[in-house]
Amino acid sequence: MSTVDRIDVIVVRRFLLHSAAERPPPIDEVAGEPTSVFRAPDLSKPLVSPSPSPTDSPDDAEPQSVPAPWFVYILRCEDRSLYTGISKDLARRLKQHNAGTASRYTRSRLPVAIVYHEQQPDQSAALKRELAIKALPRQAKEKLIASDRNQIAETDSPL
Repeated sequence: MSTVDRIDVIVVRRFLLHSAAERPPPIDEVAGEPTSVFRAPDLSKPLVSPSPSPTDSPDDAEPQSVPAPWFVYILRCEDRSLYTGISKDLARRLKQHNAGTASRYTRSRLPVAIVYHEQQPDQSAALKRELAIKALPRQAKEKLIASDRNQIAETDSPL
């Protein structure tokens, strides 16, 4: 260990000792006692707020909005390469790709066309599926494009 390393260790130890000595122990707001590492939950209160039943709500109440689904898509570029991404609005995203403003990869391989897409319930699921598709070899991606999971034929509006 060099002299510089020893000095760094000494400085860190002094900081930890002084900062720990200056800090008061945490106080529990309710009991006024120091808190422990684990505190059991208060079971006298409900853990989840009760949801109102449909009969309790007035007729004029607005229905809760359903979040828009996310889509995982595969583009075929002009050079026949494949690009995978996610979006909430496929038509807008395709326009961005073809305008050259969506990604650096597709910018130099225009025009692009959507050859596969599937719906996901939320962004997290879409990101996980995107990574899974990106990890597939090209042959598996081509099989996925030709498979029944492809929702291209199910859409009413052309992308």
